[in-house]
Amino acid sequence: MDLQQPVVMEDEIDLREILLALWRGKWIILGLMIAAAAVAAIGGRILLTPSYEAVAALLIVPPTYQSAIEPEPLPLETYRALALTPSIASQVIERLQLTDEGNKPLGASDVLKAVQVDVSAGPDSSGGRAGMLNIKVSWSDPVIARDIANAWADVFMRDTAWIRKSESDEIARVILNQFVATEEALNEAEDQLLRFRIANSIPRASQQVELLSSHLGERHRYMLKLQADLEIKRNRLDTLSGQLSALEHEGQWLGLLTHDIDKLSDNGNAARKRIIDAVRQLVAAKKALRDFEDNAEIALLEQELASELEALSSYKKGLTVLVAQVPQLEARARALTVSLEKHDKTMFLSRSLTTDAMWTAISSGSEALEQLQDFRLVDEVPNPTYQELEKSLANTETELASLPEKIQGYEKLINASVQRIVDLNQTLRELYSQREALEEEVAVTADVYDSLKAQYLSLKKEWLELANEVSLLEAELKLASEQVRRNEEEFVNAEGSLLQLTLEEEQLTRNVASLKQTYKVLAEQAENARLAEMQATGDVRFVSPAVAPRTPSGPNHKLNIVIAALLGGMIGLGVVLVKNMLMEPAN
Repeated sequence: MDLQQPVVMEDEIDLREILLALWRGKWIILGLMIAAAAVAAIGGRILLTPSYEAVAALLIVPPTYQSAIEPEPLPLETYRALALTPSIASQVIERLQLTDEGNKPLGASDVLKAVQVDVSAGPDSSGGRAGMLNIKVSWSDPVIARDIANAWADVFMRDTAWIRKSESDEIARVILNQFVATEEALNEAEDQLLRFRIANSIPRASQQVELLSSHLGERHRYMLKLQADLEIKRNRLDTLSGQLSALEHEGQWLGLLTHDIDKLSDNGNAARKRIIDAVRQLVAAKKALRDFEDNAEIALLEQELASELEALSSYKKGLTVLVAQVPQLEARARALTVSLEKHDKTMFLSRSLTTDAMWTAISSGSEALEQLQDFRLVDEVPNPTYQELEKSLANTETELASLPEKIQGYEKLINASVQRIVDLNQTLRELYSQREALEEEVAVTADVYDSLKAQYLSLKKEWLELANEVSLLEAELKLASEQVRRNEEEFVNAEGSLLQLTLEEEQLTRNVASLKQTYKVLAEQAENARLAEMQATGDVRFVSPAVAPRTPSGPNHKLNIVIAALLGGMIGLGVVLVKNMLMEPAN
């Protein structure tokens, strides 16, 4: 069964064919463009209502000379927002009696749609507060468009003028009321100051304060001397306390060996760090010495050395004995050899046959037995003396032969023991040297530790002495301060009375001066307020009233015809391309 592979068809676009197709359909495209333009021209004339635009120009000019109480001019954008309020639209509708096709009054929103306000700032305007405001009204009737624009400008000018005048009137009323109240307060303050000066005598109170101040000064000088001495001793005590605090832990000296020094921190203090380091070095030195004593086993090595010396002595004695035995054994061997030569190796023994009862029973008679007794037997047997001598000689020779080996063995033992003793002595000397170095290190660290401890005890003793002196000075100062306190109470009461009188007089004087200054300022402002109230006008000026336009501002028929022609041409292009695609045969 054959599988057919799908054939991929690729359509290629030929630009030349498209251009030829468009050229062939050029009359269709041109006809649609002309038709669309004609429809737009005729329909625009018939269906679209013409619109007329009237423009009223207003000039916004802030006053050249402005008093302090007059409100600041508004920004141009604020004027634009005020010009487009529904309130103005309602007033214009009511003034012009604007109605719709059903003879009903128009709504404010209907008129606002036809109004446009443009703001332009002048080239020399400061802060965007001076410029032109153009009110544009688009309406189907040119007369109504003109009337709306002019009425809108008039209502806007009247409203802004009212806003400015109401603000000025409010400010003037407030200033005038404040001026009257200030005048009454000034009269009352002057009367109070006069009555106070008549009722109180400030010079007499001042003399009493000076006498008390002189007596109090003497007491203060004495107390200041005590305070100076106390301050010096307190500073020294605080310094010592700080030093001791750095050297202590929970009220005890930091360097006590009972503390767990690894859990303590130096807190960045150099003296505290020295103590901790000294304790650590002392503990480390003692530990190193203990570890050395535990690991070195000097006593065991000394016992081993003594044992080795005893063994060496024993070896030397044994060697001496063996060396002394050599000539003895040689002499004994010679003596045994001589003695052995003097004895026979065997000896002969003669004996009768037997006298046993067996032979007696065997024999038949006594005669035969007697004859038997006459017979003698001779035996050759080893000589026991010779054998003993021979054995002794063999033993002596064997012992003599083994002596060199034994002597050599003792000599080896002696050499090994001597080497071992030398090694032990060397080891012990090294260990003694190490122990001496460790003991010296312990002694040095102990000296440093004891020195730091002595410094701490010295500081502690000085601190206790200063603490006692400070306590005495504090008690003496307390008595002096009690006397000063009583004197101060008298002085303070007198001075307080004087100060109270002075403050009351100053307060009354300041109040009068302040009220005079306020009265003067308010008098000027009241005069300005009266002038501003009479001169208050608006910032908006009617520059150019609107006129009825002769020609409509819209719609733009030429632009509509051009747009319609372009749309017709695009539709014609689409029609020609679709027609060309339908006429081509399918591949």
